[in-house]
Amino acid sequence: MTGVNRIVLIVGGIGGETTEAYIYTKIFQKIFPKAKIKLIVLYKLNKYFNAKEIEVLEIGSIRSLNPIKKLGNLFKWIQVVKSIKKNFNPDLSISLGDPSNLVNILTQHNEKIYLRFSGSLKFIHLYQDSKLYGFVYRFLYSLVIRFLYNRRANYITCINRYAFDDYVKRFGLKPKKSKVIYNPIYLEEIKKLKDEPLGEYEPIYNYPV
Repeated sequence: MTGVNRIVLIVGGIGGETTEAYIYTKIFQKIFPKAKIKLIVLYKLNKYFNAKEIEVLEIGSIRSLNPIKKLGNLFKWIQVVKSIKKNFNPDLSISLGDPSNLVNILTQHNEKIYLRFSGSLKFIHLYQDSKLYGFVYRFLYSLVIRFLYNRRANYITCINRYAFDDYVKRFGLKPKKSKVIYNPIYLEEIKKLKDEPLGEYEPIYNYPV
């Protein structure tokens, strides 16, 4: 991909997304060494994030399973991210999972959009112990995929084949627009860290596993 001078990366920042955001920023710096990268975090990154030469903007929303609070967060994210994109004018906007994907699509400026699905939604009702909630959520999500993601995204990737098949069969994702790309690893970082002492965790490896 040529002509990429400004990149926006949108993540939630919860759990493994901090690590994923770090790896992606390192990869983008390698592929697009002259590009400016702006990382937008919907919630907050954990303290271990330490990517250099990028601008990090934490919106700092509080995560909630309450549908009304979810909508409140969504409206806030749209307002903030739309303003950032308007001023930054990115060539490419990448989002890692939802709700980041939805925010990315709804704030599209003039840039190309890359969406990533990080897992299956088969057991979504378990998050609230409500099958009704799961049914409504999946129904609305299928509409979002069919009428927003399929039509407006330039690139869509899934974390594995299981997730890809799930999104295609149950949510209407267009397979021609989508690919399976497994989580990346940054080999240079692994090589650099492999010989470092583990400190207090060193005794763990004194026993066979």
